[in-house]
Amino acid sequence: MQNQFKRATRLILEIKDVASRIPQHVSEGILNVSILRESIKIEIPSNMLIRKDSAYIVIGGLTGLGWEVTKLLAARGAKIVISLSRRFPSEVENRRIENIKRIRSTYLWHKKVDMAKKEDLDCVFARLLRNLGITKIRGIFHGAGVLRDTPVKRLTTEMFDVPLIPKVLGTWNLHRVTENVDLDYFVMHSSIVSLLGNRAQSNYAAGNAFMDAFAHYRRSIGKAAQVINWGLLSVGMGADQNIQAINAMNGFYALSKHDIGNAMNCALITNKVQFAVADLNTSLLGRKFEKHLESSHIQLHDGHADLVNALPEHMENKDQSLQSWVDFVKLCAASILSVDQSEIKDTSILLDFGLDSQKAIELINYLFQSSQIRLAVVYLMTGKNTVTDIAGYFLSKLTKEDATCDDDFISESPSSLELHYFDLYESDSNNPHFTITLDFTASWELNSAEKWKTSLLNLILINPELRTIFQKTEPGQKRADKRKLVLDIEDVCFDFFKVSSNDELQKVFKEVSKFDPHVDIPIKVMFWNSPTCGALRLILNHCCIDNGSV
Repeated sequence: MQNQFKRATRLILEIKDVASRIPQHVSEGILNVSILRESIKIEIPSNMLIRKDSAYIVIGGLTGLGWEVTKLLAARGAKIVISLSRRFPSEVENRRIENIKRIRSTYLWHKKVDMAKKEDLDCVFARLLRNLGITKIRGIFHGAGVLRDTPVKRLTTEMFDVPLIPKVLGTWNLHRVTENVDLDYFVMHSSIVSLLGNRAQSNYAAGNAFMDAFAHYRRSIGKAAQVINWGLLSVGMGADQNIQAINAMNGFYALSKHDIGNAMNCALITNKVQFAVADLNTSLLGRKFEKHLESSHIQLHDGHADLVNALPEHMENKDQSLQSWVDFVKLCAASILSVDQSEIKDTSILLDFGLDSQKAIELINYLFQSSQIRLAVVYLMTGKNTVTDIAGYFLSKLTKEDATCDDDFISESPSSLELHYFDLYESDSNNPHFTITLDFTASWELNSAEKWKTSLLNLILINPELRTIFQKTEPGQKRADKRKLVLDIEDVCFDFFKVSSNDELQKVFKEVSKFDPHVDIPIKVMFWNSPTCGALRLILNHCCIDNGSV
């Protein structure tokens, strides 16, 4: 499809070139093309991006960014999406595959293969081509990636190769096995690290830089190729809230799933060979790079003191307790930052001693190992909180003096009523007041489990409340350390149980009706059919659904 648009562009330019050589005195009867410019852009219409009769291959298509691409392709009407990875799908991933088929009418295949082994890749592609028959492969989306973050001074050859192999060898092998395939897309997912750098990710940056250069190489030989340099994403490796918080302090903000989808559409429509997508605070980044240059003399430190037994003892006097925690924080920070403890004052800000994101993680882990209190990352990385402030955070957690009430704290936090039902769940998960049960009978014409499952998935699709779970957060981030999260329909794990009789329905109901609101959506269904009618039982979790909603 892109080749057709390229040919159209070349044709228009040829017309302009011919017209420019026509003498002025005979131009009266000639089509006027003087308004054309060589910079004219012909973009693929959004509704023509994905062919509905074709197949598309996504490397790592069941997790992270690959899964977002798979969902986009299915939503655009791809006939078949093929995921390739080094492992078999999990139970959750198999449910997602089923969701794609029911909701999007797209077939999702998965094949296990190591991208670094050309012979294995050849065999998989040969089988795919046989199974696809007349269906053509029209796109490759390559997002394989592995991290092995290590400062350059500590890197070994083996460490350097770990992120390099899927990026370099995987890309080259995909290029080789698709040499004779007429592709609309050959999209490689690179990272903004290859453009901006990261002192702990030189190996990862090198692998992504290869992808960047390879996209230009493929274009130079007339083949489809694009590379997208992604910034921090809210999926995959960047889904961890600690990682997001640390990066935000450094000027990198996580792109939402919505942002990722929009960026993918934009990249495919414009067809630029290289496309960078990131949410950055450039002024903060500039200051960060300057600080890195100033602190480049800091030596790496390989060992830390044994801090486990240094935890402050509880004291009745609040001031004495606070000072004990101040001394404890100093001790931990001095070990991590390789400075003398006497250099760190009560009013010191740890960023001034060379604290970066990697050392912040180490310090958080050491403090947690000793105290079993998880320090919020923002307290370390904002540059506003002193050692005394950090100590006060620990003391407030012990004395339960945390009265956070700002807008960010309230946003996406559970309501008071939802927390009430959480209390019921945590005190007794079998509490009958935690669930609502509704029974229906279905006539013979509707007596089909498959029809009901598809219909209920569509019901869940149009009702976000039925796709809501409560994600655990870092202490103090949200009310009761829980955040309401609405899942995409493809990510929903919908429990639909078929039983053989009414007696069996009653027998297994008690076990089926158990919910974990952190992972389970608030609806489960039991179905029993007979030659004349069917019985449908909806079990609803009170955390998200009240009687009025029903």
